[in-house]
Amino acid sequence: MGRLKRMCAPDLGEGKYDKMDIPANWPNHLDAAIQFLNNRILPDLRFSPNELLLGLVINTCPTPIKDASARPPSSEEADVQMAYVAQHRLDGYAEIIDHANCRKAAFDKTLLSTAPPEVIFRAGDLVQVYRSDLDYTFKTERKMEPKFSAPRHVISRQ
Repeated sequence: MGRLKRMCAPDLGEGKYDKMDIPANWPNHLDAAIQFLNNRILPDLRFSPNELLLGLVINTCPTPIKDASARPPSSEEADVQMAYVAQHRLDGYAEIIDHANCRKAAFDKTLLSTAPPEVIFRAGDLVQVYRSDLDYTFKTERKMEPKFSAPRHVISRQ
């Protein structure tokens, strides 16, 4: 939406785009906005959607039309292109996995800094078992059942 707003009103100031409604001339700029979104490099993938989905090479010089139309591509060239596309997809997948691992590490770090530490039970400790299955029941007869068990002693830890 932000890219479409900027294309519809290119002379508008920087802070005014957030408050602006999309002008009526947005259909004239829709194709250009879609092309921009498909060709931009996504930071988490390090590739553009066109590179990954269609195998288009974005960051290289295009082959001149007279050289490309002189002869049809050979089967070896097609195999090389397919291997190139497959490798790009694997690289994009690896980048997504790395990004997910970084986000999980940041989440875990935040969670561990705010949550209480892990509780380790030892033999002889007194515990109660919480019945979480009663949290999501709508049966009338289960509403009055106790949610905690009777106190129990820990015998051993596995």
